[in-house]
Amino acid sequence: MLSIVMYGQTSCYNETRNRGISYYNKGQYENAIKAFTAAKSCPDKPDNNDLDQRIAQCRKKQQEEERRNRENEIERQREAENSRQREQEERDRENKNASKGYININRVVFANVNNEGDIINEYGSTLYASDIKYLRPKFYISSLASSSKYITFYCKMYTPNGTLMTGDSSPSGYTYSNSFTIHPNTTWISMSGWGNKNGGTYIPGTYKYELWYNGNRLYTTNVTLYKRENEATKLTVDNKTSVSTSFSEYGGTETFYVSTDANEWTTWGIPSWCSVQNKSSSSFTLRCEANTSRSERSDYMKIKAGNKEVRIDITQSGKKGPSAVINNLWVEHNIFNGMSKGMRIHINLTVNGMLGKTVKYCVFFYLNDNTTRLINMFGGHISSSATSRATYESSTWSDWWIFVPYQWLYAAANRSNYCSFDVEIQDLNGNLLVRKANTQFVLY
Repeated sequence: MLSIVMYGQTSCYNETRNRGISYYNKGQYENAIKAFTAAKSCPDKPDNNDLDQRIAQCRKKQQEEERRNRENEIERQREAENSRQREQEERDRENKNASKGYININRVVFANVNNEGDIINEYGSTLYASDIKYLRPKFYISSLASSSKYITFYCKMYTPNGTLMTGDSSPSGYTYSNSFTIHPNTTWISMSGWGNKNGGTYIPGTYKYELWYNGNRLYTTNVTLYKRENEATKLTVDNKTSVSTSFSEYGGTETFYVSTDANEWTTWGIPSWCSVQNKSSSSFTLRCEANTSRSERSDYMKIKAGNKEVRIDITQSGKKGPSAVINNLWVEHNIFNGMSKGMRIHINLTVNGMLGKTVKYCVFFYLNDNTTRLINMFGGHISSSATSRATYESSTWSDWWIFVPYQWLYAAANRSNYCSFDVEIQDLNGNLLVRKANTQFVLY
């Protein structure tokens, strides 16, 4: 009888404890806690046992599981919001593209054609007023259509003295109109020519040409028609027959000096990111806008007089300012740093354009409304920061972390366990490179 009782006592503790371990391994932490708690009542429970430690492990796993569930829900909500934003952006983009007739106009060239549409003088060539039968423009475009769109464009042509050119068939307020089917791969459209099969419609001078769609002016350019008897024998820009210039990322101006024996000269093919200012009989100023892209851009323009032209090649460097991307952010809770218990906030970070410069990693704490700051006893916003130096043009920190003791947060949170924090990456002068806002967490 003694050996049977001892076996029963041994069986109670081991079997109950092993059952708890089995539940734990299956992720059934509540059942595991119940089993480990029951094992405490077994008469054969040894004095030196690990039941409290195992119950604590179960509770920690439960907390981790709850935190993952909260994080997954936050991520689901974030994905839903991102999806809504993408759909709205797509609607806005479609509306914007529709307002532009589903095209971006890159440049326009003109030709002289006859009443059958055959080319007399090629697109982009120097045109003489006395030769023109029908002046026909060709627009080089980027299509904005995701599917085929039938579009009617309207044209306004103004004489050198500013009079709108019209005829018996002209739409009200316009010179003429043409309809096109714009496909996703359309790269150019050619409006019909305007003039007379016998000529005589045009006089020498500069004509303004405008393209309109649905009441919106899409493009404006000038075309100059010359007098043949005024042939130009020379044309130079800055005493050269070919010119090149460059601008910094910030843009700027440069003045060019034109010398020709023609009565007049004109600019042609000015890049969309440049403009001509202060044009006189012998000079003009080229102004280029700031380049907000990190890529260098280049284009060219021409100065034309009679049958002469000088090409000006233009290049502009890309933006070189610093930037940063937080590739990933994650948090470890209930971490000890010495005697302090707290949270460790990790980031995976890439910084560009900061070679040899100091990068500052900052964390700012709020209640979970992400608006109410957590204030310390001195009245300041509770925050923590760390710095590091970028050793490459593009530097990556795969695991950069900051430890924050919970004791900083408990009193400031005013008994609220629900808090949030923002992460900011700054340069040493406090200029913001990137922000990751409203990461929520629970104080335990």
